[in-house]
Amino acid sequence: MPFYWLVDPVERTLEALALRDGLWHDAGAFDDEDLAARIPPFDAVEIEVALLFPPREAPPG
Repeated sequence: MPFYWLVDPVERTLEALALRDGLWHDAGAFDDEDLAARIPPFDAVEIEVALLFPPREAPPG
């Protein structure tokens, strides 16, 4: 089954879609606060979504 990931580096989110019967279906939505996400088709492995993005910048201070 084909999968498609939409990664938004500004919002720091990942949306997973799965193709079934010629249509894309929601397979999960994740953000950088998900510490142990299981995202198809790699759901056998836990992924920390925050590691997909560059580190957050520290606020000026």
